[in-house]
Amino acid sequence: MYVIIGWDECFEDIYTSVENKHCIYCNNIEEWRLKRKRYYYTFFFIPIFPQNTEYFIYCSKCKNQTKIFKKDFEDYRKISVINNKYISKKIDEIDKKNQLKPLITSLKLREEISLNKLKEEVKNWEKLASSKTNGELLEIYNERKKYNPSFYIAIEQEMEKRKMC
Repeated sequence: MYVIIGWDECFEDIYTSVENKHCIYCNNIEEWRLKRKRYYYTFFFIPIFPQNTEYFIYCSKCKNQTKIFKKDFEDYRKISVINNKYISKKIDEIDKKNQLKPLITSLKLREEISLNKLKEEVKNWEKLASSKTNGELLEIYNERKKYNPSFYIAIEQEMEKRKMC
């Protein structure tokens, strides 16, 4: 008798548009959507119990995605529900603004904290970026998805200093 046990069976849940954001990869301002990926352990290819869940917000045009925390996902999901209620005329614009205000404030506060953390990480990468040759900088710039975002930002800043952009 053979028993087949596996893992990483993945199910994706895609949610409606949340907001328009600028995408650094396709350079467009497009609707961004939510995605939840759930991984399961399997028994004979049948999902049994969850292993892990990841949350993303992604560009609807190029599919570039950014991993987000569960709390951000929950807030964005609430925004999505409010937007859908407004579109289907279940609430008016005043109700929409009143319901969105605390969610957007919370998201912006967490985003500001993350941005400050990113700035600190960039400072740590600046020395390494300054030691790279022009050719290495261009190679890293062209293959940005392979690198840590903080390092990539430090590379962009170094290229600006050298007037390579």
